[in-house]
Amino acid sequence: MRIAFVAFPYYRAYAALSAYNESSTLKEAFAARGATLDVIAAPDPSVDWASFDAVLPLGCWGYHEDARAFLAWVDELEARGARLLNPPSVLRWNVDKAYLCELRAAGVAVAPFLHFPRGSRPDLAGEIAAAGYQRFVVKPTISANAARTLVADAPPGPEVLALVEEILGSSGLLVQPFFEEIPRDGEWSILFFNGKVSHAVCKLPKPGDFRSQPDHGATVTQVAPSAAVVAQAEAALRAMPGRPTYARVDGFLRDGQLQLVELELIEPHLFIQAVDSGAAGRFCDAVLATLRT
Repeated sequence: MRIAFVAFPYYRAYAALSAYNESSTLKEAFAARGATLDVIAAPDPSVDWASFDAVLPLGCWGYHEDARAFLAWVDELEARGARLLNPPSVLRWNVDKAYLCELRAAGVAVAPFLHFPRGSRPDLAGEIAAAGYQRFVVKPTISANAARTLVADAPPGPEVLALVEEILGSSGLLVQPFFEEIPRDGEWSILFFNGKVSHAVCKLPKPGDFRSQPDHGATVTQVAPSAAVVAQAEAALRAMPGRPTYARVDGFLRDGQLQLVELELIEPHLFIQAVDSGAAGRFCDAVLATLRT
């Protein structure tokens, strides 16, 4: 089988660093299973995506900077008969973090947040006061890697209000209380391949920071989630539409319970190089099993 690993410019820049070059590790694991993984620079209109048995958008880092163009690309591949994994419907659903509203309504233990749709003009100070947030985080619903994310104390000042106005011009807005657990204890990422848990890591921000991404200085350690935490992560996946081949469930622990922060179903860092050597193989097995169905 021939599989395409889509690599946007942002991913290609980071792939030069061994800790981020997951495509190289996956290439070896697919080869061991008799399959070929080609890393394809994109966007490139000359690529015949339908000639591949599967197209993995794992390297579509930075898609959020032009989500409309990304979704148009997904539509084009679907129309041409290319097989995207995850499926187009899952990718579309996951682009905008407004999906957290659906998961919360379905009873998933989502970490607290306020959501404001694109173009709205909320009374931010009043909403934050009513929610009881003393320290809070604002971020776009279409974002990645902590882009346009700001931490501030209530009430929101001019800098925050200016950012909120800018965000709402092109995206929805999430406002969350500042989760003290993340800088103190770290954020957990639990990886699932074809619905089965593969591995988990804890991402601890560097001192004085709240961002849990490794490229912001966070350290990554393999962890073993309890059966109860795994069950909570599984509940979040059951509540979403569709069944992804790969999924990363991000959240933090509060009183031993998982508080969901987001689902990564498009281009998650899989952390296969930070854990046991079998993780890459488990991912490849899941992709190949999906293609056989």
